[in-house]
Amino acid sequence: NEENPEMIKNNTTPNKSLTTHYYFADEAQCPSFVRRLSWSPDGSICLLVSGITKSQTSNELNFVVWGMSRKDFSHPLFYIPTLDKSSVCVRFCPLLFKKEEKDTSVPALLDLPYVMVFAIATIDSVYIYGTDSINPRYAITNIHYQALTDLAWNGDSILAISSSDGYVSFCYFEKGELGTPLKPEEIVNDDKLRNSYEMYLNIDITKNVQQSTMVTTLIKPKKKKEENN
Repeated sequence: NEENPEMIKNNTTPNKSLTTHYYFADEAQCPSFVRRLSWSPDGSICLLVSGITKSQTSNELNFVVWGMSRKDFSHPLFYIPTLDKSSVCVRFCPLLFKKEEKDTSVPALLDLPYVMVFAIATIDSVYIYGTDSINPRYAITNIHYQALTDLAWNGDSILAISSSDGYVSFCYFEKGELGTPLKPEEIVNDDKLRNSYEMYLNIDITKNVQQSTMVTTLIKPKKKKEENN
């Protein structure tokens, strides 16, 4: 955020230049009670929402998502614009995808041996990106009455979107639509990532859930009290 005005006002040191930095939106610029960051599946990138940056040609502030490298949190590695709305949530798809041949005229967001997919939610829209392009793959708008609050991936097949109106929407993807998921043995030169990725793929969330379980609630109607004559 902007430096403390009082600090600037009370500074009496001669010939000392002060720099105003803009990093994150305040409560007026981002009227949301949630701000959810996300780490990439390989642990190398952290995406921070509700970012703002000052235009180089004017005094306008632009809303962005900051991309920070795990190796250096002193300054952003890149940023992704979110048009005129502040971002409130970002979630990485937990899978890694094969790097396919792409149009070289569109630069990649990150130069990686694989592709990671993530979704960014603003107050009223969702944008889905891949690290193989600076352009979004999908844009989803006007699906809820109130502000969006959270995102959740189910592998590469479903993206759940929630909002403060109490509703949840589901965005379904066809097999291979987001890309071809990598197999653990295809991850080379990174034993730690390969082992953790294989562990994730082997998790069976249904093993502790009883099959054909039905939860019933018995509601007994209350007897009407007899009126006194």
